[in-house]
Amino acid sequence: MRNLVFEVTDYIDDGPRAHRLSGFHLGDAEWQTRRFRSLERLYPDIEHLGSWHSHHPNGLDRLSEGDIAGYRETVNSAGHNHDYFLVSLGIDTQGFATARHYLFVRGDRRFYEIPRSRIAVLDIDTGTVARRARADHVAGLPESRPVGAEPVSVPGWSESPDGRRALIEEFLLRREPVFAGLRLLVSGGRLIAKGRVSTDQLTVAMTLLYPSAYGLQDGLLKLATVDEPLVEATLSGPYTVGLRDAHGAIRLFERYVSALRSYRSGRQLPDWVR
Repeated sequence: MRNLVFEVTDYIDDGPRAHRLSGFHLGDAEWQTRRFRSLERLYPDIEHLGSWHSHHPNGLDRLSEGDIAGYRETVNSAGHNHDYFLVSLGIDTQGFATARHYLFVRGDRRFYEIPRSRIAVLDIDTGTVARRARADHVAGLPESRPVGAEPVSVPGWSESPDGRRALIEEFLLRREPVFAGLRLLVSGGRLIAKGRVSTDQLTVAMTLLYPSAYGLQDGLLKLATVDEPLVEATLSGPYTVGLRDAHGAIRLFERYVSALRSYRSGRQLPDWVR
């Protein structure tokens, strides 16, 4: 992790219905999720890096056991989009600069405090950050690069003829109208498709992390409705093999969302949903 760099460009508040006491805090998770999804629609490549909270009202200068257990569960969740969770803990009223910062890593029972010498707090123009995001800067994935019309080298895929053929098929599929709202990028040696897919009834925000090698099924597909009500799904296995399989999952997701909307309007849920 020596060369790992996180660039924190903004934060989401705890929300209007958050509960705040000197020894207890519970954020408005529903509001925070909606806020993140709205930002994601503007900047599809942002990532949720971690969490900020403060202990200065109760005087505790370290993470509580509940904090540690919760962050371990989050970073190891299948729905968490990358292998790290950055935690910043305020211990006084001076904020981020004097906070203690920790890193939780997927699959690691330990967690690590980041020395203050490795933390830089910069006074930046947030307008510049927004303009850079609009210019397709991948804020949450600093090692990522967008890929164009031709396939690039992807570890685990490019080494075999079958893998190269599969990559070519993905790039050809990307040209079809249904996938026109997707971008392909490479991050940490993994191919990712990210953006929007529109069906007959709804528009879906989609992130597909392809399997680590051709023939495997260790990828991750995340789907979320763009319009209300917010419905999210995280899938693994065969739905992550490629765009055709992901599109099949989107069709099922469309049926599910349609059934939920009908239920909200007073109709019964079909048996296959229940």
